[in-house]
Amino acid sequence: MELQEEVKKLYELYGFLLFEERPDLLVFIYDQGYFKNAEVIKFSDIKVDDELLESLKVLEYTPQVTLFPGIEKLNQKLFKGFFKVDSYKSKVKKGYQSFKENQTKILGFDYEYIKGSYYEDIELKYDNLIKSMIEKLDEEGPQLIVLEAAAGYGKTCTVYELNNEIALNTGDYCIPLMTELSRNRKAKIFRYVLLDEIDKNFPGLNSELVEKEIFSGRIPVIVDGFDELLIRSHANKDSSDTVSEFDDIESMLRTIGEMLKGNAKIILTSRKTALLSGDKFHSWLNNGENFFGVTRITLNEPSTRDWIGLEKTSIINGHGTSVGMLLNPVILAYIKNITVDDLHNKNIEKLIDDYFITLLTREQTRQNIRLSVNEQINIFESLAYQMSINGITSDSRDNIKSMIYEDNWEMIEESLENYYGSDKPDSESIANTLAGHVLLDRNGSSDEVGFINEFIFGILLGNVVCKQPTMEYLDMKFIDLACTSFEIRDEISKNRLYEKVREISDALMDMEKLEVDIKLKNSLTNRYKSLSVENRMFNNFSFNETLESSVFYSCVFTNMIFNKSIFYQTTFIDCKFFSCSFNCDTGNNQLIHFINCSSDNEEYMLIEDSPDTKSNGITEDDIIEKYERIVIEQFWPPGKKAAQLKRAYRTLFYGVEHIDHVYVEMAIERLKKRGILKAASSTLYILEVSKMGEIQEIKNGKGVWEFNG
Repeated sequence: MELQEEVKKLYELYGFLLFEERPDLLVFIYDQGYFKNAEVIKFSDIKVDDELLESLKVLEYTPQVTLFPGIEKLNQKLFKGFFKVDSYKSKVKKGYQSFKENQTKILGFDYEYIKGSYYEDIELKYDNLIKSMIEKLDEEGPQLIVLEAAAGYGKTCTVYELNNEIALNTGDYCIPLMTELSRNRKAKIFRYVLLDEIDKNFPGLNSELVEKEIFSGRIPVIVDGFDELLIRSHANKDSSDTVSEFDDIESMLRTIGEMLKGNAKIILTSRKTALLSGDKFHSWLNNGENFFGVTRITLNEPSTRDWIGLEKTSIINGHGTSVGMLLNPVILAYIKNITVDDLHNKNIEKLIDDYFITLLTREQTRQNIRLSVNEQINIFESLAYQMSINGITSDSRDNIKSMIYEDNWEMIEESLENYYGSDKPDSESIANTLAGHVLLDRNGSSDEVGFINEFIFGILLGNVVCKQPTMEYLDMKFIDLACTSFEIRDEISKNRLYEKVREISDALMDMEKLEVDIKLKNSLTNRYKSLSVENRMFNNFSFNETLESSVFYSCVFTNMIFNKSIFYQTTFIDCKFFSCSFNCDTGNNQLIHFINCSSDNEEYMLIEDSPDTKSNGITEDDIIEKYERIVIEQFWPPGKKAAQLKRAYRTLFYGVEHIDHVYVEMAIERLKKRGILKAASSTLYILEVSKMGEIQEIKNGKGVWEFNG
């Protein structure tokens, strides 16, 4: 009978009504408009009497008799039928083709997704990222996957590839639910975004049913542009109110956590942001209510070898432009598809100019636009600025058209004089044409229009910001867009933007100021305190201002000089140093520590300080009682029944004051000697289950203890 109850719940969830129930038979009816179906489920090899079948036919139902195949197969059958899997997957494939065509239109040549290296947590990988993510969807248990990259570095391209791959190669019982938050402005919180996408993608199915299949893992959820929600949540707040920012994101993450049950899989993409890393974020992950795995994937900068080859790299280096300046996928794609002759004698500014000239000249012919290249640029610079001031990355086509016309009506009216004959348009027609411009893109499933890619948005926004007499406050999302696009530009352009951003620097958090320093100055221009920096690559970066009470996790430093006097109470964990020099320019104890780091020389030991356990009153007993417990609780947070057996080395330091990191390192070494921790690699540690008694003593916990592998 329990089995029959389970079947009844399943069919009722799909909208069936129970028509008749017998000890070894259930009859359900489904009535929706013209279609009237009946399902007869047998639980043994009995003959269904003709009277029952005839009574269903009299009521105009078409009965289908099925011998119970098992609850999972029955669920699969209903899922494939009600979710119209074949047609849904066809829609996904068409959406992917439309995306490729839009990219081809903007590039002027065939779009190609180029695979690159990436970090999975702290492990550098060169394998097929899409294949790896598909494999994670097949794993047991709920999983949150966070895909991070700088603005314009391939997050959306990657999830389109993933979305299409799920549709192509995951069989009949898995379909993706993808939303681009830059194209969905109706909701400011994740719950409503999800419900809106369910309504659009599965009309006629109730949200409870769809959520059940999300929990089952049959519908992985892809949320592109999670940081868009952060923009909207702060749009009406005081620009200096940074205290509650994590509270806002935590409420959204809590909703996502509530969705991560059973075998649910949720993929979020976001630009790199301090709010999705650091101690507060990891404290949220480790709270007692969360029982899901987390994987953080960081897309690396593109390899010039993969994109443009050695010959073009040599040409660029030959006329004074460092290839390192060109690590932006949009510009690399442009260079990849121009001839070697076209590349000669072009610095980065000329390459960017030629890129826009090519696009806008082609658009003059394609759409019969009688506006010069500079006039088109001015129009879309003003649009980028208005969208940023309003805190939006897309809007309805009508609103985009209105913004274009209202800010540029004189220019548009004057352009009418360049048309002749009976086909002469009016100003509204021109504004409408510009709303369908090559620099803009309309999402296939909505009327939302935004810029075709973040690089173009950032270049246009940065240009117009530099022209403003005074800098207005912009959300960090838009500042980051401009800074990331300008990162490849010459020093003059970067300095102009930097000076404008400085005007509102008081409204930025320290991690946001650091991002500006990295991208526009490649050096510290402010004194910093309490930074938490993860997975960053610093190349020829200058630490020329003081840094205090900060920690660097899994960062790579190349061709740099470290002066001891610059750093105070600073820890480097799991970091790598290449071609770096270390100067001991002070005899003071600066409390600098290098934990689990590697270098091509041992010079960093010159500036490392030893812990003063006597002056701090730290004894061996303190290490055992306090810091060993802290380490164990990173595997097994208070309030959780289950422990995560594997933890990245750097995560064992989260939530600990920087001055205490060295004592955590001591505790880890003691736990290793006692066999409680084992090093699977230099960056991954495992909790030893066989040491249960000692673990309980250290943790001093009570109740049932369970382990998750």
